[in-house]
Amino acid sequence: MQNRKFFVALLAIIVLFLGVFTFAQTTGNNEEEKIIDENETIKKEIPLDEEKEEEPIEEELGDENQIIPSRTQTYVDVTAPIITISNYITTPTNQDIVVTATTNEGTLNRTSYTFTDNGSFTFVAIDAAGNSSEKEVVITNIDKTAPVITIGEYITTPTNQDIIVNASTNEGTLNTDTHLFTENGSFFFIAVDVAGNISLEMVTINNIDKTAPVITIGDYVTTPINQDVVVSATTNEGTLNQTSYIFIENGSFDFIATDAAGNVTTKTVTVDNIDKTAPESPLLVAPLDGASVKGNSITNSWTSVPDAVKYIYESYHNVTATSLRHRQTVNAPNYSKTATNIGDGIFWWRVKSVDAAGNESAWSNLRKVTVDSTKPVITLNGDTEVTVEVNTTYNDAGVNVTDNYDTGLIALVNSTVDMSVLGTYTVKYNVTDSAGNIANEVTRTVHVVDTTKPVITKKVAA
Repeated sequence: MQNRKFFVALLAIIVLFLGVFTFAQTTGNNEEEKIIDENETIKKEIPLDEEKEEEPIEEELGDENQIIPSRTQTYVDVTAPIITISNYITTPTNQDIVVTATTNEGTLNRTSYTFTDNGSFTFVAIDAAGNSSEKEVVITNIDKTAPVITIGEYITTPTNQDIIVNASTNEGTLNTDTHLFTENGSFFFIAVDVAGNISLEMVTINNIDKTAPVITIGDYVTTPINQDVVVSATTNEGTLNQTSYIFIENGSFDFIATDAAGNVTTKTVTVDNIDKTAPESPLLVAPLDGASVKGNSITNSWTSVPDAVKYIYESYHNVTATSLRHRQTVNAPNYSKTATNIGDGIFWWRVKSVDAAGNESAWSNLRKVTVDSTKPVITLNGDTEVTVEVNTTYNDAGVNVTDNYDTGLIALVNSTVDMSVLGTYTVKYNVTDSAGNIANEVTRTVHVVDTTKPVITKKVAA
């Protein structure tokens, strides 16, 4: 019961504060009603039950089925509330603008409004009596659009010159309206309008090339040569007048590289090592043509040729020099060769000279050599021991000489036979071949005897 009294008292205070208010509480479904008269005055009633007497509102309420009496009080308020707009930014800005409003009474639809762009907003205040006021705020100074920077045309193709770039803006001011690029790089044109909007336009230049191309010459023959010399070239950029050049003789050639920016590089190659002139042919010295040589070694020699760096020696099995027996290179300044442990045989040999460029002379003349280390063989004709009669004529049977290469060798006969003197004699046979091989001596024994009986002649006296 105490709680209900407190609640009724609170409602009464609210009614007095708001002006016209009607509160009704019944046990049925009676609802609050709002009535607007011809003067647009808002009225609220709490109908009274005609069958019950009015009771003071402060009195204690009965049970929950008890009917509560009502009463009606009317207050008239025709004064509209006053809306006050606080100061806000009216100069150009690129920020949101917050506008706040207050009212001297009643409530506002918004106490503040944030303008994110230009436009209008109406603040509405309504007081408790239903009186209303409106105040429109129009914003035209928001500018969030950055200025537009326009870059003028400039060189975008490769160049070895400085590049000038010009810029303009549709509003505001630029940090500069022109920039000179002396090398590749970037530059920011900056435009700022009165609202503080900033535009950046970066111009990047990467087509300035003031560096001349680099020509690289490939490896080529620099030592003496009797062939054409091919020189190749490459460049790190741009194009070459030629990527290779063939030197058929000593001389110079310019490789020229030009890049897209117009930079030019020249590289000169000079060749002076081409030698296509053959040296002289050497002259053979020893052995002589047709010579026979004995022993297990042989030395071949020839004349020295001034331009020669080496000599080529060849020997053959045949006189037409088509069947190679031996080939050897002899480096200058030597101009002879010695072979050892060689067997008997016949060969033909010749020599040619070679210069530093590889030019070869014509062959020398061809010589024949016989290597012969075999002794001739002497064979006796007849008996090794013979007997002849004193004071007769001795006719030697002779010998037969054979040799592996020489023909027609005749043995030398060393004989001391005296047919008039009885005794034993030795006949010696010797022979030497053309290579100097001496045959083993052969001997024959000759006995000079007297086998004839003496004849006795009777002397008749006269």
